[in-house]
Amino acid sequence: MTVPVQVDPRTLRYRIEIRPDQYEDGSIAYIAEIPELPGCKAHGATVEEAHQNILDAQHEYIEALVAEGLPIPAPTPTPTSTAVFWTVSVGSAVIAAAPTKETPTAPSSPQIAA
Repeated sequence: MTVPVQVDPRTLRYRIEIRPDQYEDGSIAYIAEIPELPGCKAHGATVEEAHQNILDAQHEYIEALVAEGLPIPAPTPTPTSTAVFWTVSVGSAVIAAAPTKETPTAPSSPQIAA
């Protein structure tokens, strides 16, 4: 049995890519893009401005799809956790940890390197 589910498109979370772009005059702007929504791009003078502008563009993009009766692409699932690498210096020793193969999202036991 299949049960239809209604999802508010405004709650969908897409992966956002933001990269710097340098103009010929030397000024820098930040370009934001949502790869799952073809052509959905925005820019801003700062990373924060580009991020807010792409969220606004996403909202307008999805509203246009709904108005035209077109399907809304599903966001690509993202992992709920990521690997963490850390380094701590104690005097002249360096204590470092990295994920292990057995537990890719948890640091292994600290190792001391000189």
